[in-house]
Amino acid sequence: MLAAFVVVFLWDEFFAGRTLVMRDTMCDFLPWRRLAAEAAREGHLPLWNSWSRFGQPFVASPQSSVFYPPHLLFVALPVAAAFHLNLALHLFAAAAGMYGLLTRLRASMEAALLAGIVFAFGAYFVANLEFMSVMETLAWAPLTVLLVCRAGEAWSAQRSVRRMLPSVVLLAAVVTLQIFAGQLQVLAFTSIVAAVYAVTVAFSEERRDAALASAVAFGTASVLAAGLAAIQVLPTLELIPLSIRAGEIDPGFDIASMAPKHLATMLLPLAFGRPGADRWWGTTLFEFWLGAIHIGLPALILVSFAALRSKVTDGPRRALAAVSVALVVFGVLVAMGKYSPVYAWLQAVPGFGKFRWPAKGLQFAAIALPVLAGIGFDTLLRRRDAARGRADRPTLVVLAAWSALGLMMLAVAGRGFFAWINGGRLPAEVGDAPFQVADLQRSVLFLALGIAALHATAMRAVPRRAGAAAVLVVSFVNLHVLSRDIQWFTDASLLELPPPSLPAPGAMPGRIHTTFSEQYSLYGARDPATYRLAASVLMGETSLPYGVFKTYGGDALPIQRTSEVAGVPGARGRSRAARIPMEPDAARQPRARHLGQGPR
Repeated sequence: MLAAFVVVFLWDEFFAGRTLVMRDTMCDFLPWRRLAAEAAREGHLPLWNSWSRFGQPFVASPQSSVFYPPHLLFVALPVAAAFHLNLALHLFAAAAGMYGLLTRLRASMEAALLAGIVFAFGAYFVANLEFMSVMETLAWAPLTVLLVCRAGEAWSAQRSVRRMLPSVVLLAAVVTLQIFAGQLQVLAFTSIVAAVYAVTVAFSEERRDAALASAVAFGTASVLAAGLAAIQVLPTLELIPLSIRAGEIDPGFDIASMAPKHLATMLLPLAFGRPGADRWWGTTLFEFWLGAIHIGLPALILVSFAALRSKVTDGPRRALAAVSVALVVFGVLVAMGKYSPVYAWLQAVPGFGKFRWPAKGLQFAAIALPVLAGIGFDTLLRRRDAARGRADRPTLVVLAAWSALGLMMLAVAGRGFFAWINGGRLPAEVGDAPFQVADLQRSVLFLALGIAALHATAMRAVPRRAGAAAVLVVSFVNLHVLSRDIQWFTDASLLELPPPSLPAPGAMPGRIHTTFSEQYSLYGARDPATYRLAASVLMGETSLPYGVFKTYGGDALPIQRTSEVAGVPGARGRSRAARIPMEPDAARQPRARHLGQGPR
């Protein structure tokens, strides 16, 4: 079933010759994958990237993901086919891992399926499809949590290291995958979530020795993973002291702190706009993906059921619900950045100061909310089985409260509501923006459909599987429709679009350079011509496959020597050159002015 949902989600890619086109995927990650694949086909290891910013380490940069096994797809297949299969693999891994975690937490099959759908197709994961290293590391997070919990369970069953060994080996393999995937911040947050759930499961099931066993298993697996991934870990450790992360890191309070009212997006995912520089008004979140937290209205309703008793022995369930709520609250407080003291306090934790952007703390909520929704759905099903034919009173009260909220959303809809959400500073055309009105209507519609499906599920007159299937389908359709506002599909040829009029290698003396930047402005663009323009000016790392040197911007190694940079021909057809002076303070990066007058 989960594989079928993945195929439906990527229907355009598998059957219509179309592809998801996303800024960082096209401009950075796919060129890196192509560079690594070409090196593999030529039989050498790409230790150094000569083309980017006067040269940069390649293998040592974690996001190059040279050793990540699924990236062998890029060696064996054309870029578009490899990209599509890679997406499908990780969507399925995310959904299946969350399904496995919920079954370990003693949830029903239907509840586990819902949690898998909510995690893989929720706004957080879909918005982060653009950032391949984040998406690929996060996809394995539920499986990591599951294996940590199972290691402790294996020990307490027979108190045998031999019995626990398979879980430790599997856990080491999954952590190794996460290291190779390249987003160490996601791995660090996953480790915290795994520890919290493992300890909670052990104590709630009165197996206190399992808590210590889980910790030992995770520590052992981490050491094994570091050894297995040493070919990546050691160069990265050597790079860090020389990189821009060696000194103080700007946490990004003013561009990545989630204002408290941004929680309204749990109900109205587009309340602050949608991806795109001209369609987003997220206060101190400079791009949509930073605040993506929506899990769909049916799942959000089910979160509230997690607080109800299931009329069976449910001590462990209530403990898991409580700790999941704690993880959501902690993630939100971290994400609030300057609006909350939590992120500032965390700066005192050794190593935490190397992370950027408070809003990334929403990862805790992105994992815990599907768990809560699954627990809530399982609670609803258990209450249904214990009822005598009609929904019990607490169930009806919860559904009635959500119905009242839906009516209230319709009542307050209008220009004033949207102006309040966006700080009262909307341009004239925004208050009547069709997508915001459509977002409100869509939210109310899926709220109503979710209430109807859940009410049918709660009644004994409706077959259990029929009611549960309705909930699953409504939840998936809700998230699938939303995903088309977050990401978009267009012709797959854009993924391999060569820049026009690029001279053949050796056709010109010397080296060809590009100084174009402005990649941020491409976020959320939905016009294919914009991406063709980006390819034509070699935006981002798109120059890598064509042997063009990029001399603008900074990356892991900052430029600290005086350099001469040749500019592209100006508007009058004249080439210009600029000298970049070295700053008196070697820790400061040199000032570079924009050369040429190409498109901005």
